[in-house]
This record gives sequence, structure tokens and C-alpha cells, in this order.
Amino acid sequence: DATQRLDVRVLLLRDGPLRAELERRGVPVDVLPVGSAAGEVARAAWWVRCLLRRQDPEVVLANGIKAQAVVGPAAALAGYPVVWIKHDHSFDRGLTPPLARLARRVVATAEDVAASSARSDVVLIQPSRPAGPWPRPAARAAVAGHGLDWRPGRHYLVMTTRLTPYKGVDVAVRALSGAPGWELVVLGGEDPVEPGEPARLCRLAATAGVADRVHLLGHVPDAARLLSAFDALAVLTRDGGPRTPGREGFGMAAMEAALAGLPVIAPDDGGAVALRTRDGAGLLADPTDPESVTAALVALSNPVTRHRMGTVALARAGRLATGEEAATRLVEVLCDAASRPGAGLATGRPVSVV
Repeated sequence: DATQRLDVRVLLLRDGPLRAELERRGVPVDVLPVGSAAGEVARAAWWVRCLLRRQDPEVVLANGIKAQAVVGPAAALAGYPVVWIKHDHSFDRGLTPPLARLARRVVATAEDVAASSARSDVVLIQPSRPAGPWPRPAARAAVAGHGLDWRPGRHYLVMTTRLTPYKGVDVAVRALSGAPGWELVVLGGEDPVEPGEPARLCRLAATAGVADRVHLLGHVPDAARLLSAFDALAVLTRDGGPRTPGREGFGMAAMEAALAGLPVIAPDDGGAVALRTRDGAGLLADPTDPESVTAALVALSNPVTRHRMGTVALARAGRLATGEEAATRLVEVLCDAASRPGAGLATGRPVSVV
């Protein structure tokens, strides 16, 4: 959206709403559903190798670790340079270094995300500043349209996340028991890998006696712009085992909350969200301990505290790059990898990217 210097085709490894957004922009899209099993990834790599030879791009952009696992070997065999965008800590131990070696350049969203690549030339590009929040009355009306009955005198904690155990919604549910003035609203649908998670959370809320204060609203369009309707946001990502990231890579939800002037309850894990939240922009909590989250909610029951922390968070959020600035940096990396520095400027031909 922010540059005309790229001639892009997209290969999606799972179909979904992104396909319609790309097609609306006139971007050609292919879909190749790929699971997580090693055999599926290997078969997909062979198919992608053939696709690249047909489309003959100047550079390949792998967006995420599964994309690099599929594209990295395929592009190497076909002789195309790859730029890998590493978003999170998935498979940091073992898989990340060899995948990084297959890339001409690696881009990371935060310094700690870059560390496991074992490369000294990683380019840091944070996500660009998103659109600002709606005014609070309009945001509340929109959320009400998705089924939430706002109750006077209550505080509302929001989580914007897909429903999967390592995201910590269950810990927030348990934390409500000790914070009777708070309700939990989750904006996000179920993860296809964990189809039973919504039902599990509902059972957990009933057992904890807080079922009437837990609201799973599912996928909500423009959720990031509706955060001004709430009083605080929680990011409670935890280590859920070898197939989970362990912690947030950048934590876009926390940044979107900061733009809305909300304090954030962040995991005390030393990661990117914790670093942005400490020193006044919110509170750190143990994402595995409901009592730790309860203590944060009790502290945030004070409106003066929430306002003070939200003001600090908003000031930090203002330092994000614009879409044009972030796009310029990424295009420079792609042009460098394609050995076409300055491509697309003035009357120059754009860089072809898959």
C-alpha cells in the first residue's frame, strides 16, 4: 500500500481473509495449503521450486518461519535469493539457524527475535504505525454490535488473540476470581489447530464462577481500532512447548493498545512487549500465575493509575515508523538481495517478488 517499487505475486500457505485483501489490490494470489508435518513441508518445497521457475521472480520474500521452511530450500535449489522476515521465537532452538543460512538477508521485528538467527547482519524493521483508534463512544457501540452488553461500574480487560492455550486466555479467566470489578473480553476466533479451545475456556469460566464476566466475541473486524472501548489490554503469551513461540516477537496488540492510551499487562519474560511496557506504560505479570494477573487488575482498578500509564504508553507508541518509512526500508532490503539497488525509483522497473 505504501510503495510502487514492487511487482508482487503472493503464495499463501493457508487460505483466509488475506486472500481477498490482496486480490482487491490487484495482487495475483496462489494458494497451497500446507500443514506443519515435515513431509507436507518437503512436498510443498518441491512444488514451490517448480512455481518459482515458472514465475521467475528476482527475489523471494518468506513471511514467517513456515514460509521459510518451505521456500528456503526450494529457492536455493532453483537459484533465487530469499529475504526471510522473522516475526517471532518459533523454533528458535535448532531450526532457525539453518533456515537463516538459506536466506540472502534476514529481517526481524525486534532485537531478541533476531538473536537466534546467529547472523550479525539482520535488519530490524518494526511493524509500521497502524491506523489510530476510534473515539471511545463509537468503539463501544461497535463492540456492542458484536454482542457485548456493557455494564455500568465495570472495568473491561481486552485480549486480541486467536484462541490457543499458549496465548494465556485461561490465566486471565482464572485471574477474574480475585478481581470482581473486572470483565474479560476476547476479540479473536479459534485457531484451526485448537478447535476445542473456546469450549475449554467456557468450562473453565463456569468452574471459576466467572462465566458471566467472560465474553468470547470471536473474530471482530477492525478490532485494533476498537481497543479504545476498553480499560486495559493483556498479553499473556507463555511457553506452551516445542511447537509454540514461547513469547511474543513484537506484540502488535500491545502497540495497538498503547495507541489507544490503554495500559498493558505484559508477560514478565524480558521480551519485546515487556521492554515496552516497563517503566510506567503498564504492569508486568507472570503469564503462568493467575494471582499475578489478579494483582495487576486490582492495581489498574484505580482510574488515575490507568490514565497515567495509558499516557506513557501513548507517548511510546508515537515513535513507530510510518508505513512509508517501513516500506522504504523493506524495499531497500529486497532490492539489495535482488542485486538491483534503487529499482523502481523514477522510471526504473519495479522488483519482481514472490
